[in-house]
Amino acid sequence: MPRIARDQKLVESTPQEILAGKIKAGKAVPLLSSVVEHDLILRGQEALVKYCAEKLGYPLADMNDLPRIMQFCSVTRSTTENQICKNYLNAIKNQLCDIAEDDDVSQETLTEIIPQFDQLDFTQMAKILGYPHFDDVQHDPLLLLASLDLPI
Repeated sequence: MPRIARDQKLVESTPQEILAGKIKAGKAVPLLSSVVEHDLILRGQEALVKYCAEKLGYPLADMNDLPRIMQFCSVTRSTTENQICKNYLNAIKNQLCDIAEDDDVSQETLTEIIPQFDQLDFTQMAKILGYPHFDDVQHDPLLLLASLDLPI
């Protein structure tokens, strides 16, 4: 390896560029997690967890630790694991509606989902509200991922 000048970086590419190159070369497989929906639709993991803590009435200062918030709720409210999951899903569906209102989604569309709120899952609700949406379709990460020639 050649000598690297003081003002030169060892690696010229960003981690994102390196990872993208590995994915395109078939040397890495991208995996999607819930963080994708959190970042693309729900304004990020941190905002989501804070929103859940507020909606669930979490009184402590550490509003960034979702497992701790859910554990606190299960202990203080004597709820089952099933009810904790329902509370979380209800919170993210409500946050999605709040975001849609902030984004000026039509009142007609918002009114349409109210009678179905409990029956719709998060994905169905996001689809009705038009999420995720990207102003620049060429940079839509989901479309870019779908266009990759990956083995299924």
